[in-house]
Amino acid sequence: MSTITIRRFRHVPVVKEGRLTGIGSIGDAVKSRMRELEFDRDQLDSYVHSGRS
Repeated sequence: MSTITIRRFRHVPVVKEGRLTGIGSIGDAVKSRMRELEFDRDQLDSYVHSGRS
């Protein structure tokens, strides 16, 4: 994500063990981050509404 943002790339190669395994895009990075943030939000919401202090 940082490489895409800092260097302003739209796509980056995904390499595993020296072999190209795919191409990642800024959209892929944003979707992944959104899933992380939604998970965190849901966890916090659950904690707040569980009645714990």
